[in-house]
Amino acid sequence: MIGFEADAKALSKFKDFYFHHTVAYIGKEDPFVKGQMKPITWGKINPGNFPKIKMKAEDNKSTIDKRIGDAYVFENDSLHYFIQDYLGDEMNSARRLVVLHARTKALVYEEFFFEEDGVELARLNYSKESYNSIYQWTGNLFKAKPPVVLGFTSISFGCPYISFLDKNEKSIYISCDNRH
Repeated sequence: MIGFEADAKALSKFKDFYFHHTVAYIGKEDPFVKGQMKPITWGKINPGNFPKIKMKAEDNKSTIDKRIGDAYVFENDSLHYFIQDYLGDEMNSARRLVVLHARTKALVYEEFFFEEDGVELARLNYSKESYNSIYQWTGNLFKAKPPVVLGFTSISFGCPYISFLDKNEKSIYISCDNRH
């Protein structure tokens, strides 16, 4: 087990949620790019404006008993991020994230997030003024790697992962200490 003791003053800008999005690496070279991650600030859109991209068969099966809920968009550089809720039993039980290239409308990334035992959907960031905690982030995090997206679920039993906005890059599963 490795532990770190950090002076509380050094963590002051992280507020009460510093432990949710703090990542450390121990090795010869720092793999991180500094200052290129942005919080995703969602703007509500009409659900009919969510991109008409065919779902994968397994995702379609998982949403067949759910109704479509609210939809949101975030525009960042050359990418447009869309997220849509799928409701079951009056609760958000799934979300679909679709990222498109702004100019070509080509699909860059897609993922479904489902609530299950030990996994909840994270609250969406709506406006910079209302940030108590910032959950969803995007941008360049690693040197010589594509942009990432993270923060869509809260995991009780296990550890989160970081997804690259590139189909050829596998997600990075974070090693964490998640004891209760």
